[in-house]
Amino acid sequence: MGFDDFLPTLGEFGTYQKIICALVSTFKFPAVTNVLAIVFLATPADHWCSVSNWDTANCTGLGLNESDCAFYKKHLSIPHFVADDHTIVYDQCHKYDVSQVSFSDAMSYFAENTNQSGYHDIISCDQGFEHDRASSGLTITQSFDLVCDRKYLINLSQSLFFVGVLIGCVTFGAIADRFGRKVTLILCNIIFVLFGIGAAFSPNYITFVVMRTIEAAACFGFALTSYVIGTEFVGPSKRAFVSVMLTAVFPLGYILLTFYAYLINNWRHLLLALHLTFALYFFFYPFIPESVRWQISKGRYKEAQATVKRVAKINKVKLTDDFFYQHNFHKKRETTNPERNHDPNLIDLFRTPVLRKRMIVLIIVWMTNNLIFYGLHLSTGSFGVNIYLSFLISAVVEVVAMIICVPVIERVGRRYSLIACLTISGIASCIAIFIPVGAAKTGVAMVGKFGIAGSWAVGLIYPFEILPTVTRNVGIGICSSASRVVAIATPLMLLLYDVWAPGPLVLQTIAALVTAALCLILPETRGKKLPETLEDGETFGIKTIEDRHSMEKLPTKL
Repeated sequence: MGFDDFLPTLGEFGTYQKIICALVSTFKFPAVTNVLAIVFLATPADHWCSVSNWDTANCTGLGLNESDCAFYKKHLSIPHFVADDHTIVYDQCHKYDVSQVSFSDAMSYFAENTNQSGYHDIISCDQGFEHDRASSGLTITQSFDLVCDRKYLINLSQSLFFVGVLIGCVTFGAIADRFGRKVTLILCNIIFVLFGIGAAFSPNYITFVVMRTIEAAACFGFALTSYVIGTEFVGPSKRAFVSVMLTAVFPLGYILLTFYAYLINNWRHLLLALHLTFALYFFFYPFIPESVRWQISKGRYKEAQATVKRVAKINKVKLTDDFFYQHNFHKKRETTNPERNHDPNLIDLFRTPVLRKRMIVLIIVWMTNNLIFYGLHLSTGSFGVNIYLSFLISAVVEVVAMIICVPVIERVGRRYSLIACLTISGIASCIAIFIPVGAAKTGVAMVGKFGIAGSWAVGLIYPFEILPTVTRNVGIGICSSASRVVAIATPLMLLLYDVWAPGPLVLQTIAALVTAALCLILPETRGKKLPETLEDGETFGIKTIEDRHSMEKLPTKL
């Protein structure tokens, strides 16, 4: 018996499934808000060297008010020049060596239009930095002086965040497959709330990075596990719609983050507000079920029966007294599932030829999606508007792409929809190479982002529909982990701009088009029952009995 055999009776997408999907759809928010929060946590602002030996200068005695005093302290200690638009541009990382010059003496030299020998010596900032907080709120850039030769630490913190994501996807995926989806959700929720709040109180950069890395692991373990819970109980005819809708919630997280960041311009308060909001998820768990597919795969038939009865009651479906016996609920699984004697693991996904080929292609799809998503973001830069509007535009583009995907993947199918999305993104990246910076290049880049958003929507469905239940969470975790390796390396791609400006777009074009071709290896999964066992996964999508027998003759290695 496969679990999909129940669904026509229970309802493929009844009231119960709709409630669960509505609840777990919001579970995407911690992942998206935290992965993009660095944009607001480290907003760049003007800065210059601090001259602490002038802090106690008596400006009143020199006839200067507070504003003039601040101006002259900066003007007389920081190298500068006058730009074409007649504005004064100050050096952000160097200062004059005024250690032996008092502020009053510097003012005298300025008034007399004479130079003091010390002014000819320019040194790096050895006493910290001053930050222009009038143009931005408090950020980690200001709190930890992440400027000049320490500016790379911002990118490093984000790379380490993705290291945490990579660890979390594998670790919590395995925990979910072994101990259950619901337990994993609660564990992840506890971890990312506690460590997110801890990050808000970080006294230094190292503590901040450690807290965020651990939080990242839990956030994405939470997102992946909730996705599995939201889709495992949905029937084949509605699975694509639900999967895409759950994915479409991701860009809504942009809007949530933008709203919070617009109202809260202190990075500590922003993190606190976000994670206290996410603590509300604990009220959801009484309504979140354990995965019935997982219960069946672990032989917990009584628990699975109780869940099925609960679903039937809420969906207003009356089950016959012999419903479970009629579907051979116990014996079928016990006699046909040799995997019950051990816990399948990631090695099983690469043990047989068909699953191995498909798993490799799925990994490449996820890596390409991440490469192009971040690559297009870096290539397009800003939209020429403020950061809040940029985020909203980005969210709209992705939501539209995912909404369009729903009818397309049901009519055309998963495979050709994925190929089309990757092709659109690849062609857009190629065209963008030849367009100068400006509105036109940004428009083409948005077409590419439209394509990659659709590719993400379909790419998330595929592992769920191709991989067998017993290794599904681990398989999805591997795909996600591979994509995070690309995310970790993304800052290195910026180095290509200094060597060869079109480099990143060329890489994106090649990756998209090659991956689109590889997708021909994947089977069409529209309307198919999900594979339950490793044997189901190996024979899934093979059309004839002869093909299945010939499969056994394939070599054990690619």
